Amino acid sequence: MHAVSLLLDPRGAIGRRDFWLGLLQLGLVEIAVFAALLRLAPETSMGAPPVIGEVFLVGAITARAYDPAYVALVPLLAAAGLVAARAWVTACLCLKRRRSTGKDVRPLLAFGLLTLAAHGLAGWWGLSLYDHDMAVILPLLLDFALSAFLGLWLVIWLGVPKVKPAS
Repeated sequence: MHAVSLLLDPRGAIGRRDFWLGLLQLGLVEIAVFAALLRLAPETSMGAPPVIGEVFLVGAITARAYDPAYVALVPLLAAAGLVAARAWVTACLCLKRRRSTGKDVRPLLAFGLLTLAAHGLAGWWGLSLYDHDMAVILPLLLDFALSAFLGLWLVIWLGVPKVKPAS
């Protein structure tokens, strides 16, 4: 399977090996984009790494909602584009991997909605704490921890084989 169709096409099914290769390719692209953005547009670069990018975006949207002068719109939209691209590639890989097991994809959709709800709640909570100095960091740290846990759980759930007991 070609890298472009592996990463960007949601149709079909893939095995464990292709799933891990797709995640590796995604990681390499993220590292290259992050390194390039550090030199060219440092204000946008934090949107490139996984988990950190989502939390950065939630924090930036919260800051912009509080006061539009805090965050410029162009870096915010660029970070949103990076996060959306990563979410699309990850969703394509996860859908294909789930299909290869012959199981329903609805748990994946529920997982995606849960993750979006967690980001939204963290942003809303952070916005409510914006007048309390450093207290706004707590929702972002919790969002980071929850995102890291859910992402790790998803990768293990889809990518690690189940061990069959010896007879």
